[in-house]
Amino acid sequence: MKHPVYWFDSKGDFSAKRICQINSKDIEGTLSRILVCRVESLLHLVEALYDMLSKFDSSSCQETRLVVVDSVPTHFYALLDTSYNCQGYLSQIGNLLKYLSHSHSCIVLTTNLLSLATEPHEEDRPGMGKYWNHVPHVRLKMVINLDHNNSNLYYTFFFFFNE
Repeated sequence: MKHPVYWFDSKGDFSAKRICQINSKDIEGTLSRILVCRVESLLHLVEALYDMLSKFDSSSCQETRLVVVDSVPTHFYALLDTSYNCQGYLSQIGNLLKYLSHSHSCIVLTTNLLSLATEPHEEDRPGMGKYWNHVPHVRLKMVINLDHNNSNLYYTFFFFFNE
């Protein structure tokens, strides 16, 4: 990773230690390229995205190729039963991320929660489901299995594409 990365942290669980485990070469250089923004609300995320886009439109962020939003549903669920226009904010966030991807050739990675099926005939559903379905996306579901005999972790990935 040689380009700057923007990381919007909605849950407050960004871990530099985990980044170091993933990339043990050039730890200092890697961490210096990750720009972390702690996001306190949906409105704060919208404001932070606009601020980032203004930097992209100037020359200060032209080399950024990855933007991570972890996690969109965190603040959305807290506002569902209030008078806030949650769907309006989500549409705005989706449009900003789409603009960023198309206009600046940037990869946008968002994390979501998963609502697990309670019945055998049901499927697991993305937490943002219908509220986030209008945003072009590829869904990646990661399942972690622990081998109890020798305590190994096995990861299984499932890809889902929206049409």
